[in-house]
Amino acid sequence: MYYEPVKNIHKNNILLKTIYNKTISEHISNKIKSIYTNILNIIDTKGVICVEFFQKNNDIYINEIALRVHNSYHISLNCCNISQFDLHLKSILDLDIIKPKFITQGIMYNIINNMQNYEDIIDKIKNNTIIYKDYYKKKLGTRKIGHINMIL
Repeated sequence: MYYEPVKNIHKNNILLKTIYNKTISEHISNKIKSIYTNILNIIDTKGVICVEFFQKNNDIYINEIALRVHNSYHISLNCCNISQFDLHLKSILDLDIIKPKFITQGIMYNIINNMQNYEDIIDKIKNNTIIYKDYYKKKLGTRKIGHINMIL
């Protein structure tokens, strides 16, 4: 069981935003799902497993495997029928799990100290529904201190 692939935009190896708007081709999406399914068959565990991929032309490369909820899917909080956090808890507690699916398109923006702040993001996304999550972290260096989900 998996969420649909999303597109991540990075700067200096830091995730700036996650986009779900059905622009990943069916061919690439199917490749990603196949690789992900193979990974799930190898890793015997409960909970959410996030895999980040890179795409170059028609090739797919694994970047990161996280045996936990992941920043890439904070978008699931507001754009899916079940968030990655609820899915993770239901899995480890052996509760019934529904198939995760997107119910709306959206974009998640990370608020990163010294890179992009709340005001920068709000200026880009006027006239859209937004949900702001402040992590209440001290502003140190280049650090994720929150995120904004925008529903399209």
